[in-house]
Amino acid sequence: MNKQPEVTEATRMNLIEAFCALYVDRPIEKITVREVAAKAGYSRATFYSYFADPYDLIDSVEEALVAEVLSRLGGVQTSDDFSATFIHAFADVVRSNEVYMKIFLSPTGSARLAGRLKTRFLPLIADALNANLSALPTRLALNFYIAGIVSLMGAWLSSDDKASAPEVAAIVSGILQAGVLSQIC
Repeated sequence: MNKQPEVTEATRMNLIEAFCALYVDRPIEKITVREVAAKAGYSRATFYSYFADPYDLIDSVEEALVAEVLSRLGGVQTSDDFSATFIHAFADVVRSNEVYMKIFLSPTGSARLAGRLKTRFLPLIADALNANLSALPTRLALNFYIAGIVSLMGAWLSSDDKASAPEVAAIVSGILQAGVLSQIC
């Protein structure tokens, strides 16, 4: 593509937004290239200039979201209070990408994003906590921790209560320190 970068990125984003508008209502298996292109106001050929198929589009969006989360979390490893800093940074990224995260972290969204986040977070968190990943209890506990946080972020986005990222981080910290049952009213 020898077009202007701004036009190219705008076209790419229009295709992604059209896909997401369709993905809210139905699974990826039921979404065609023709529908995405038409909803965005482009031809199928334009779609194929950017993505191989809807799965390639979703992979592109998910990878961009994961990359943004990881870039924000890069400095977290040096924090004295790793858990609170990690959760706050992740919540900020989730909130700043609310449109996409709300779709992809919803119960009907892509389970692959949660899996990608878990796969990428596991070594980051293990390193920050000096955890031994070869120990089964450690692996299970960290998987539980990450799955819980990712699920919590999805629930936060779909909630009518628009708590701030610091408020959500405080709730998660309370859960981690006092246990899940302590947060149940």
